[in-house]
Amino acid sequence: MFHLITDKIKLLNFFLYLIIFIGCSTRDYSVKSLYLVTIKSPELKYSDLGTISKSGEDVAIELFAFGNKILDLKLEKLITINGNILPPSIFYSKYLKTDYPDETIKQIFLGKPIFDEKNIQTGEGWFSQNIESISYRVSNKETLFKDSSKNIIIRFVKQ
Repeated sequence: MFHLITDKIKLLNFFLYLIIFIGCSTRDYSVKSLYLVTIKSPELKYSDLGTISKSGEDVAIELFAFGNKILDLKLEKLITINGNILPPSIFYSKYLKTDYPDETIKQIFLGKPIFDEKNIQTGEGWFSQNIESISYRVSNKETLFKDSSKNIIIRFVKQ
């Protein structure tokens, strides 16, 4: 009798995992990696482990604390933050208190140059850009974006 209940629980768990991880996905984010992610702005304050998933030019960031999802950020044509869908300009003004070009945050999480590669310096496995109050550096293991005039830090380190 006990084995029958245990088998039913295992089967139920299997179907729950199947539904959660396969059925709920609307986009195939094929590259998924674990990072320590820090996002600090006037309205956002996170520093936790999470995943950064990529699908073409789209990015999904999920942060977790004590096993609970605390941030769900999708950077597509529009930006979705914890279920709220916003145009990039509204996201920037509401959460970052700035007016960066629409693709800036997506370029940061993709590890690509920003602001048309202005002031870019490159080396083997890294590049950096320093533009007025902005310092941006990308290497194989770490990305750091810092805007000292707006008190914005976006940093992620591959685990």
